[in-house]
Amino acid sequence: MKPHSISATGFSLIEVLLGFAILAMAVGVSADGVGILTKRLGNGRMNQIARGLIQQRLVELEAEPLHQGATNGKFGNDFPAFAFRQTIDPVSYLAKPLKGVFRLRLAIEWENEGVRDSTIVETFLTDFSEAKKKEDKSQNAGNGDGETVRAPSEK
Repeated sequence: MKPHSISATGFSLIEVLLGFAILAMAVGVSADGVGILTKRLGNGRMNQIARGLIQQRLVELEAEPLHQGATNGKFGNDFPAFAFRQTIDPVSYLAKPLKGVFRLRLAIEWENEGVRDSTIVETFLTDFSEAKKKEDKSQNAGNGDGETVRAPSEK
């Protein structure tokens, strides 16, 4: 009779355990990566909303007379997590104030998953409404009837 030979067709217990350990490490690393990616996507979404709210606030400022100083506010029930802080200051050049030109610093702030964040924009605004009113007043005072006087055209 022939003795039975043992064939090596399977994996040993150590090889299987080592394979599971490598697989567990790979899953752990990829789970961290997915968590970081999800957080970044959330932050990107909040930044996108903040940029839209900056645009909305700039449109509101164009529609109303400018008031110097600091203002705080919220965006209502549509965006309850967001608030704004703005400062409007006059601009001067060579120690002379520029009439109707203002510097705006607008900060949109929000809280996302317990972390406070903000986006800040600084720009210049013009408000010539007072100058326009004075100009209209002086034109109307010139002829007494409120109509603009025009020069006769040459023939």
